[in-house]
Amino acid sequence: MSKQNSSNFQEAQQWLAVQAKARAASCEIHSSNPHAYDVTGPSSSQGTGTLVDKEYGFVLTNKHVVGDGPWVGYCVFEDNKQYRAIPVYRDPIHDFAFVKIVADDGKPINPDVLPDALPLQSGNAYTGCAIQVISNARGMKNTVVRGIIGRIDCNPPELDTPEGQDYNIDYIAVAMTAAGGSSGTLSFDINGKGVALMCSGDRTAMAYMLPVHLPEKALECLRKKTPVLRGTLQTHWELLPLNEGERLGLDPKWSDELRLQKAYSAIYVKAVVSKGLLDLQVTMGDILLQINGQLVKSLRDLELELDANVGQTINLKLWSVDKGHEYELQIIVDNLHSHVPHRLVTLGDAVFLPVSFQVALRNNIPIQGVYVSKLSQGPFRPMHLIESIQNQATENIEKLAEVLDKVQNDIFITVHQKPLGDCGTAVPCTGYFSATNPLVDIQMSRKQGSAWNIMNVREPPRIIATAQTPVPKEGSAHDELEAANTSVPNNDTSEVADIFHSIVQFNIHRTVGTDGVNCNPRGGYGLVWNARRGLVVAAHDNLTLFDEIVMTVGSDTDIRAQVLFLHPALNLAVLKFNPASVSKHLIHACVFKAEEDSLTPGREVHYAPFVDYLNKSLIETKIESMDEGDGVDHWLPPDKRPQPAHFIPFCHTTCQLQARLGRSQMTGVLLNKNRKVAALLLSHGHCISSATLQKAMGHILSGQTEHLRFRDFDVSQLPLSIAFNRGLDRKWRNERHKVLTVARVPLTLVGSTEPHPLLRGDIILELNKQPVMEAIRLEYQYEQEEQTVRVFRGDQELEVKVPTLSLADVTVDTAAQFCGIWMQRPSLALHMSHQQLLSEIYTTEVYFGSPSEKYGLQPQAFVIAIEGSDISNLKGFLECISEIPYNKYFRVRIQYANHRPNVFTIEKNTFFPTVVKRMTTTYSNGTLRSAIVDSELWEESHENHFAGY
Repeated sequence: MSKQNSSNFQEAQQWLAVQAKARAASCEIHSSNPHAYDVTGPSSSQGTGTLVDKEYGFVLTNKHVVGDGPWVGYCVFEDNKQYRAIPVYRDPIHDFAFVKIVADDGKPINPDVLPDALPLQSGNAYTGCAIQVISNARGMKNTVVRGIIGRIDCNPPELDTPEGQDYNIDYIAVAMTAAGGSSGTLSFDINGKGVALMCSGDRTAMAYMLPVHLPEKALECLRKKTPVLRGTLQTHWELLPLNEGERLGLDPKWSDELRLQKAYSAIYVKAVVSKGLLDLQVTMGDILLQINGQLVKSLRDLELELDANVGQTINLKLWSVDKGHEYELQIIVDNLHSHVPHRLVTLGDAVFLPVSFQVALRNNIPIQGVYVSKLSQGPFRPMHLIESIQNQATENIEKLAEVLDKVQNDIFITVHQKPLGDCGTAVPCTGYFSATNPLVDIQMSRKQGSAWNIMNVREPPRIIATAQTPVPKEGSAHDELEAANTSVPNNDTSEVADIFHSIVQFNIHRTVGTDGVNCNPRGGYGLVWNARRGLVVAAHDNLTLFDEIVMTVGSDTDIRAQVLFLHPALNLAVLKFNPASVSKHLIHACVFKAEEDSLTPGREVHYAPFVDYLNKSLIETKIESMDEGDGVDHWLPPDKRPQPAHFIPFCHTTCQLQARLGRSQMTGVLLNKNRKVAALLLSHGHCISSATLQKAMGHILSGQTEHLRFRDFDVSQLPLSIAFNRGLDRKWRNERHKVLTVARVPLTLVGSTEPHPLLRGDIILELNKQPVMEAIRLEYQYEQEEQTVRVFRGDQELEVKVPTLSLADVTVDTAAQFCGIWMQRPSLALHMSHQQLLSEIYTTEVYFGSPSEKYGLQPQAFVIAIEGSDISNLKGFLECISEIPYNKYFRVRIQYANHRPNVFTIEKNTFFPTVVKRMTTTYSNGTLRSAIVDSELWEESHENHFAGY
């Protein structure tokens, strides 16, 4: 063997030995950030870390892996041994952090169970150095990747997102391909020393790494249990090539001196924090020459000097690019840790934070004030500075928490706010202040790395919202409807203009994700049915029972409303508002004409689009067609994972008008020329005639909804030619040349394991001994508990008994949030679209950063068992999980709608407590009452000092 080959063999053997040690010290870090904090949002992610101190269990990783705020995570080493981890240090601006391996109870772990650590050595990084990293990218655990250091003196890369953005430090550029999951890995040389920390990469096979001199210094402080001192001048510094500095006017004597010191870049001012230490004293582009008489050759020299003089006065010498001469400043070095938020306040989805150094620098604002960090509903806007609430100043986070605690619930509040970076005056924004969300104050104690203390400033009321309306005495419902809808004063010259006084617009505030409807802000329109009682009819498919409604009447009056009733079969919802809160001249009840024949093709009508109600835009047109809806369009094959099944109306009719309408004009009111409503056009073209509407509303107002029954199958039209080809007797020929076929039907009866008597594809011939050839002739609600249906199946006609469903069988009036995911009982739409239900617990919406998102519990799944115990319904589920302590893992077995099973474990934490919301409707003393009841099932106190880190 030649000397060259022998040398290569020895080098390879040395690399193999170092790789084995590095692989043992490397670990996967699984993180959850339950709250938006500073420049990071709520998320669940995976990164890499390296054990750098075995005795204390310190693991080095990126700050963007851990985040700045509350954090829950664990580490998995090469042997797939999992350990709990807590953050002990996060640098204020640089992308590195330390987490500590601890026992399950939070106490220090025995170092003997940990692998050997990989030591840090800051002086081993040089240009041309061969390094390797242990990557966990793309699920490929402990993959060895090689690279060559190309530069050790480049500026931090500018990232598209603020997460991981670094400042004021010399970065190392490495020829290496980096991918997601590699963040936080420690590169090592052939001597087994950690020389640089992976931070980011780009598409040019170039990775950017952080030198380890600062992590090495912080690690030493952690060992000694002394504070990590970090100094700042509240300024963004960057490296500038000397030739560019000379073009800016730098005196050649300074550039020559730098070249003599082998420094080929100067340090210049890129940005200064507004109203900061150097604001108005330096100008962008000024070049830093000396600190305390010492030449500054690199960003490392600058930072080490600042860290060594925290709270002390230093002398700066700079070159003014505008004036062309040197000048000196004396300045006190600020403590960088004092500009990192250690407190947040949450109100529902809104997260309020103090302005940090990074936020101030990116947006050119002072380090003062409070801003909204996350998308929220109501008057608060994301990434906006909050200057006042209800004309009370909120100059800091303490004052904001105090003001929010004093604001009354269920009112409209005015918030003066402006976007981050906007130098103008704050703009007032008025919105609805909901009572459904608790006001939570989360703080970190003064000790670095300690737990976050969670404290509810104010609990939400258990009865969140109520609506009530008098119920007429028995036998008088129809008379009262007629009395309420006989005539409307006409103060306009147009004979149909009064309809616009009956149209209202509303915004939906939703905190509960049920029936496949997410919590994003929504809006809609409705028509006043009874102004004296405050009843409005609207589309069902945009609403849930848990929504809070803010209704705009006449364009200038906002009032609160609530969902009173959702019809299971029709695309119909009834909203309730307080009539006493609206002036009589602002709103009128519409007048209905209960004639079914008014909805015939060719009939001349007036059409009032909802969206144009303020402009009183009225369109004269004709009905082009009236088509029966086809439920098959809403069904997805079982081999595909279905979308969340929201409300699907039965037996709906689609109306087409001859007039050309814009997309926003597809919903509105059809009127006859006598100023009476003939029908409502709702979402997806669904048409509800006035006769159908009056019949449905009669049952609702009479308080007899608990006696209503509904069918659990939907139909579609089938041409007679196809039916005859299947063997149907030609005696069933009809003028429409169509028959009805079962389009959607569950495999089993709702709430039972018995097979459904109907099958998909059955041709319906008779219902209760009456021929049925049109879907519109099928009743949408019944009082019989059973129906007789004659069908054609296979090659014969059959008569089957089909049970009907009660309102209690199909109403989703209870929802539970557990570990950050909403669960509900299956709705009628789920029975229809999924055919066979696997459980009575269905997941709908998951929150980012929650345990459910972290461990894989996704929406559109059925929960089968918890800890090996089969769960039959939501009540049993809540009883089972109440026995599970916090910070403990438990097993969950689920099954998706395509029957694909899965089992995994979830750790329960206090950032996402169990919350149950119920919608109750009662009839007593002649009044219909509905209320949303909110209850939190806390197994531990809100002030849980071990909640998270």
